[in-house]
Amino acid sequence: QLDEILSLSDVKLALYVNHDPINFECLRFTSITHVYLGHGDSDKGVSVSNQVKAYDYCFLAGQAAIDRTLTSVMAYDAAARSVLIGQPQLDAAPVTGQPDPTRPTVLYAPTWEGSQPSVSYGSAITHGHTIVTALKDAYRVIYRPHPLNGVADAEYGQADAALREMADRVDTKVTLEESFADADILITDVSAVTLHWLPTGKPVLVTTPAAPVPPSPLMQALPLLAADADVAGAVRRHLETDPTADARRTMIEHYLGDTTPGVATARFVQACTDVIEQRDTLWAAQQAKGATGP
Repeated sequence: QLDEILSLSDVKLALYVNHDPINFECLRFTSITHVYLGHGDSDKGVSVSNQVKAYDYCFLAGQAAIDRTLTSVMAYDAAARSVLIGQPQLDAAPVTGQPDPTRPTVLYAPTWEGSQPSVSYGSAITHGHTIVTALKDAYRVIYRPHPLNGVADAEYGQADAALREMADRVDTKVTLEESFADADILITDVSAVTLHWLPTGKPVLVTTPAAPVPPSPLMQALPLLAADADVAGAVRRHLETDPTADARRTMIEHYLGDTTPGVATARFVQACTDVIEQRDTLWAAQQAKGATGP
C-alpha cells in the first residue's frame, strides 16, 4: 500500500516521531528526505539512539539534544545532521489556571514503566502511593497518568488504578497546558514533562529513577525525590523558597530553544521547506547523472 501511494504522488518529505521498526518500510524509498522528530527530547536514556543514523536529518529542540547525541552516538556527525527548531508543541494558546483558594495544588505526572528495564523511569510503583498519601490533606493533588501505564508491566497498571482513586483530580481529558496552569508545583519523573514545565517558572521536583540517567545539566541542578523522602516537607520548602529557580531559568533556551509563542512553529515549517528545497536540488542532480551515465 505504501509503495502504491508513493508511486502515485510526489511525496518529498517523511517525518518520523519514533524509532518504530516499521519506519524502515518507508526509509527504503530514496526519492524522499527522511527526518526524525525529537518529539520528547528528554533526559531519558532512550532519547538517544543509534537509529538516528537511518535518517537524513533530525529536527531537535535545543542544544541539549545535540550535546546528548554527541556524547552518546559513535561515528555520527550530530552537528551536521541536526536542525534546531525548538518545540512547536509549546506554541499552544495560553491557558488560564483554576487555582484552589484554600490550598496549593500539586501536579503529579509520572512517566510510564518503559519498554526495557534500562529505560524504566516511572515512579508510580516506587513513589506514587507515598506522594499522594503525604500530600492529599494539605494540598490539592492532580494526578496526570501516562497513557502507556501498564502496557509493559501489569503492576504499573494496578498502581495507576490505585492512584486514580486517591487523587483529588485525574487529568486524562485535558491538555498538558491545562494541567500545568492549575498547578503550583510539579512532581514528575525523568521525562519530557520536566522540560515542558520549565517555561512556567514554577518549582519542580523529580523522583529518583531506578534506571541510570545519562549526564544532564538539568538533572544535576534539580533535587531528586527519594522514595522514602519527606514529600510534604520538600513541597513546602520549594513552594516557599524555590531554590532551583535561577538554575532552571538559565536552561530553558539550552533545552527548548526560543520559547516565544510562534517561533518554534515557524522554525519547524521553515526547516521542512529548506530540506524539501535541498531534496529537489539533489534529486534533480541525481536524475541528471543517471540519464547521462557514468
